Amino acid sequence: MDLNTTIANNFGMNVKEIEHESLNRTYVGYSSKYQQKVFLKLYRKVNHTKFVVEREVNQQLNDRYIGEFQLDEKITDFIYGLVLKDINPQNIDFRGDDSQIVFELGLQLGRFHKTVMPFDGLPSIVDLTDVVTEGIQQVHIVETRMALEQLQRDFMKNYPHIMQKISSHSVVLHGDVSVRNFKIVASDLSFIDFERAKKGVQYLDFVKLFYQDFKLDNGLMDSFKKGYETVASLAEIPEHLRWYCVFYTAIGIIKYTERVDDKLFQMLGETMLSDCRCFLNGQVHPAI
Repeated sequence: MDLNTTIANNFGMNVKEIEHESLNRTYVGYSSKYQQKVFLKLYRKVNHTKFVVEREVNQQLNDRYIGEFQLDEKITDFIYGLVLKDINPQNIDFRGDDSQIVFELGLQLGRFHKTVMPFDGLPSIVDLTDVVTEGIQQVHIVETRMALEQLQRDFMKNYPHIMQKISSHSVVLHGDVSVRNFKIVASDLSFIDFERAKKGVQYLDFVKLFYQDFKLDNGLMDSFKKGYETVASLAEIPEHLRWYCVFYTAIGIIKYTERVDDKLFQMLGETMLSDCRCFLNGQVHPAI
């Protein structure tokens, strides 16, 4: 029996697989078992932590959680499943220059940081220097890994106590903040997709959004911060730590694009690394 047949037998013939941006398996449709439209999100055995994190954050933030299930490993390696209410999310109409929408996005992230509290099973990257060192060793291309190791040495040489007195600024991070993870639900703006949540330095949730979606536009970044500060406190952190957050984010992009062919995303990571070098060398670099 294949996975799709198993899902149909357990949840109803109208629950069908859909294409999704993640590497999980996802299904949506009216479930005869639950007598409502559901969204099923299935995780591989190796991604049990992501399954737990998605479940726990949804239970803190909203009322989408309905239940969970576990499938037989003989049928599929996607064995952990969440049953969530289907919210029929719609993409927001963001054209890259709307400061009012950006303000609302900041407000949503502020609510997330203020509302979601740490829980058992939540990953932590508060010890960011150790996480960066480990991440660099996971890069497969030797030349790239050596270049990252040199950048790490440069950061530590110039700022040996890079994480000093910063743990108090840690929050539960969303872990993948981008415009695509903000959706319109029942005419309201909402935040989705929490499987990468972790505890870490607050600013880490700003970096990819500022680079990828806002193109480091000062007006948009300021509007986002203003929205954020209407509901949450935005900690002042040293400039070198902000750039270390950029460095960490770039490493994640480099690791991802070694597995998935995404040239534009790879270029984004390389741009971040170039900007980090400019900062460390005292050259002109963007204001973040």
